[in-house]
Amino acid sequence: MDEKNGEVVEPESATTQPPNNEHKFKRRMVVLGIIIAMIACLLLFIGLIFGLVILRAKAPILTLNKKNFNLQSFNSSSSSTSFDITFATQIRVRNPNFGPYRFENTTATFTNRGATVGHVIIPKAKVKGITTKKIDVIVSLSSSQLPNNADRTKELTAGSLTLVARATMSGKLKVMGLVKRKRVSNLNCNLVIDINKKKIKSLKCKIPFRDRRYRSHV
Repeated sequence: MDEKNGEVVEPESATTQPPNNEHKFKRRMVVLGIIIAMIACLLLFIGLIFGLVILRAKAPILTLNKKNFNLQSFNSSSSSTSFDITFATQIRVRNPNFGPYRFENTTATFTNRGATVGHVIIPKAKVKGITTKKIDVIVSLSSSQLPNNADRTKELTAGSLTLVARATMSGKLKVMGLVKRKRVSNLNCNLVIDINKKKIKSLKCKIPFRDRRYRSHV
């Protein structure tokens, strides 16, 4: 301590001010809060994707393809009371999901005027995500064992044949490479065959309302 002009002069302190611990603690809490908020947003995003992709997985769409129809043979009794017909057609399985879909052997039933006239087996297969599996089948139908039907006779005489094709397909959809979800699809198509021109006159397949944007694939 020096004295100058009667005044006491204190020496400068050799130490600095201590760090503000309270300020550092608040800063750490803010950073921690930001990290927690980011993690919460990430988990919310993952949960949203999980819900959209897995919980809302759609059933594949079953249809007949009009363009691949080929009438191979047709025989009708002399009185047009019964028929035997063989034709080639194509069944399409549209998978609108990102994961693959595996389905088991499926039986499609064809009816005429409410009576069953034949069946065809759709062999089990795998459909990749966002693709359409095209399955060619040969269908042989006969009404020779059915009782006479006036409407059927009238229809055959006019050169046309009305059929209804129905099937229930069961399979498993693999989502995100891990989760398997069971999905059931239905085939429900009404078709009218022009016997004379050997082609399909009209074809209408029922598609769920939410999937009608895929109607162009019929």
